[in-house]
Amino acid sequence: MTVHSNTEPAVIQIDKIKAGIARLLVRWNIRQVTIEDPMTQEEREEWQYDERVVKWTLPQKYDTLADVQTYLDSIQTEILDWAKATVMEWPVVPE
Repeated sequence: MTVHSNTEPAVIQIDKIKAGIARLLVRWNIRQVTIEDPMTQEEREEWQYDERVVKWTLPQKYDTLADVQTYLDSIQTEILDWAKATVMEWPVVPE
């Protein structure tokens, strides 16, 4: 799903953690674009990106949120690949 924002997004953002499972907002194709505001007709910058919500089981208990983020950053490629795989559109094979 393409999302629009006024602020630069993090690639992986922790939404919440419950019972050792992190709910993550995972983003890719992050780019800054110029758009025309429909109300004022003025141009402004905004961020566009693809985003997916992913639940990720944490391998251990962490002392701080910063420790969790460090762990997630260390496996960022794996998390991104997983998130992207959940949005693949497979072609329909005729019967």
